[in-house]
Amino acid sequence: MTPAYANVNNGAGGCKFCAEFGFDLTGAACVYLIRHHELSAAKIGIMGRDSQRLVAHQRAGWGLVSMWEFEVGVDAQQVEAAVLTWWRDELGAPQALSTADMPIGGETETVRLAAVDLDQTAAFIECLIAAG
Repeated sequence: MTPAYANVNNGAGGCKFCAEFGFDLTGAACVYLIRHHELSAAKIGIMGRDSQRLVAHQRAGWGLVSMWEFEVGVDAQQVEAAVLTWWRDELGAPQALSTADMPIGGETETVRLAAVDLDQTAAFIECLIAAG
């Protein structure tokens, strides 16, 4: 890791594992798979185990498909990244929504429901977890 002096000096922190803000890579975490019928979209996401992030998405019309718990956030982050790579590179499914569609954020982790099978995505996640 090579943090920039200016970032550290401005309070942005130097190490993503030591940061006192944002997603905690060392704490308990969850990966969630959600869908929004009106937007015809799905989303993969991560959150700290005690986070209200999923509740915020549910208030915006998203429904939970499935959720997986992890002892450390970095494992959840790796699963999320693998799913996004699979969606984008192997399935050819681009980002589905814009910032305007998702005012609470997370638009970069979305995909059109027509482009992916959510049961297949859940099975893919299960395989990733089993492979460790």
